Amino acid sequence: MLDRHLVFTVHNGQKYVRLKSVDRLTDQETHVAGVFDGKTLKVFINGKPTGMTSFSGRYRRSRLTFMIGANPEDRKPPINLFSGVIDEVRVSSTVRYDNEFTPSVRFASDEFTLALYHFDEGSGEIVNDSSGNGFHGKVAGAKWIKTVGVDGIE
Repeated sequence: MLDRHLVFTVHNGQKYVRLKSVDRLTDQETHVAGVFDGKTLKVFINGKPTGMTSFSGRYRRSRLTFMIGANPEDRKPPINLFSGVIDEVRVSSTVRYDNEFTPSVRFASDEFTLALYHFDEGSGEIVNDSSGNGFHGKVAGAKWIKTVGVDGIE
């Protein structure tokens, strides 16, 4: 997030292609999605498209640690730390959203799910991967909270 905008980045082999949402995020519960199909980056807020850009080059997977709620830095502490509650995160190997859609309250795992985190199932330093792929995560610099209607990490 940058200045309350959703920012989605993908590396093209030489540099990061960055897409910043047109709409700003609010303090309300919000569904955000970043979609990459190999040629285009799109962002959605609450099921509505709010930004798109072309992608050229070859996707290059980062050698840095995958993080939710922070941007990893090479041999430095993470930056752009998210301040808020994270309730659900799903990483997929397919394009799930191409046009406007109605967001799910709770994500389900399927054959295209690489990792699935329901942040209402853990405690301590471990967040369980509910996809069945075993990509359990480590909670660092956050705490588990219980809120009305949303359980997650902060």
